[in-house]
Parts: sequence; structure tokens; C-alpha cells
Amino acid sequence: MEPRVLIVDDEATLRANLAAFLEDEGMDVVTVSSGEEALETVDNDPAFQICIMDMRLPGINGQEAIFALHDRHPHLL
Repeated sequence: MEPRVLIVDDEATLRANLAAFLEDEGMDVVTVSSGEEALETVDNDPAFQICIMDMRLPGINGQEAIFALHDRHPHLL
């Protein structure tokens, strides 16, 4: 089973490049552009195993999003 990864970054180019690299390594990747989108995405699909989070995000910053994700989905790395 391929790892399911969520990438959270407000820079579209960075999201796309990192996603392409991880997909080339055989991972199932989903990208979002905000902490709020990350929370909604994982709430709707808790099958993610890994989250790569930008710490400087508009709205909910990366640290706040990580704490909220951990509270809701402690299995997520």
C-alpha cells in the first residue's frame, strides 16, 4: 500500500514540485493551500498517514494546524 501524503503550502509551485517528487517515489499525494483546507481534507478523509506542513500560512498558521490535526487525528505523522 502506497503512503498517503497531504502537502500543505500556500505556494503553488512548491506544492506542485514536492507532489511530483513524492508521486515519482510511489506515494499518493493530495495538496492544499491552507491550514483550514488541511483540517477539512483530513476530517473528510482520515486515511492520510503523513502531512508536510508549511509553517507560515495565512489564516491558521502551520503550528496551529498541526496541533488541531494531532488532536483530531493522532495517527497522522
